Amino acid sequence: MHHLTYRSLGGSHRLSNLEVVHTLCHQQLHAGDRKKNTKSERPEARLSRVR
Repeated sequence: MHHLTYRSLGGSHRLSNLEVVHTLCHQQLHAGDRKKNTKSERPEARLSRVR
């Protein structure tokens, strides 16, 4: 599970803030955030959500 708004930035465990992401894709999402050094900003979701 991936938090659209990180817990460290006040995000919750509500379904509206969660996204199912493959393990390797999840690691890449966070690796990209570290490269951009955007810890103070909300990361943009890169995968579409199924409703």
